[in-house]
Amino acid sequence: MPEGSPPAYQTSLVGDVDYVFFESKLGHRNPQRGVVNRVYVQVHNRGIQDAQNVVVKLLSADATAGAPNLPPDFWTAFPGDPAGGLWTSIGAAQIIPVIKPTEPAILEWDWTPPMSIAQHSCLLVVIDNAADPIPPANKGFDIWALANAERHIGWKNVHVVNAVLGATFWTPLRFFGTADRLYSIRFSATTARGWQLGLLLPRVMPAGFTLRGMVRTQLSNPQRESLRRAVGDGIERLDTEALYQVRQPGRGGAIDRIVMGQEGITAMLMLAAPSTANRSGTLSVVQELDGRDLMGGSTYVLNVMRG
Repeated sequence: MPEGSPPAYQTSLVGDVDYVFFESKLGHRNPQRGVVNRVYVQVHNRGIQDAQNVVVKLLSADATAGAPNLPPDFWTAFPGDPAGGLWTSIGAAQIIPVIKPTEPAILEWDWTPPMSIAQHSCLLVVIDNAADPIPPANKGFDIWALANAERHIGWKNVHVVNAVLGATFWTPLRFFGTADRLYSIRFSATTARGWQLGLLLPRVMPAGFTLRGMVRTQLSNPQRESLRRAVGDGIERLDTEALYQVRQPGRGGAIDRIVMGQEGITAMLMLAAPSTANRSGTLSVVQELDGRDLMGGSTYVLNVMRG
């Protein structure tokens, strides 16, 4: 019966949030380190009877295209906290006493991300209920499989990019995998005309990957300087001699046949705003296995500001 909506977050809001406000007016903002952010989760009851004592747990991880797996003790510890892993609980699990079939319930967490977390985070909500439990067979650890197969799971991976006209924005993007498989990093077509899209890979990277709708270019001096400001000494870990740029952002592109180990790779995504026109839109970067099986992705909301 219970079904979770992916989390929404906002850094400042006055007053309570009901399901009407959640669906019509609540907007996404990037969480800010070191300050209180409010995270809201909407839970639906798809049955015909009231759902009672619904458990809702919220977790965060550094944003990645292919999300890290849940830790091995996640389900045995649930709704408590696992002993380790790359997912961190946001506060304690909450219990909704009653959810009626006719009205969703809204929960709110106050979240103060530590200064040490990545620039972007993804959020995961897990819902369980004794009358409609998550089947034991579905209690896996692969986030993408869980989010697609299990209605008790919600996963949100959205980044809001506010860039000045002509500015270059850099953000890290992690990918996970295994050494015995081949992966693709695919850029969806974007409606944000005039934006330049590209990716820098780690300096140490297995050869053999191929490009589709992308071209290898050199970093310009302004791009290199903006990258250095964004990553500092971390620039030494990147292959700054090869920027893989989407040839036509309106059509998208991909880097295929990538080999990565269990620890994955950390790349730098480049988003360069147009210099003459205020063009907004969206872009999705997804990770695929063997060029066909979708593993996960991140969506970027691209906004251009003047001044």
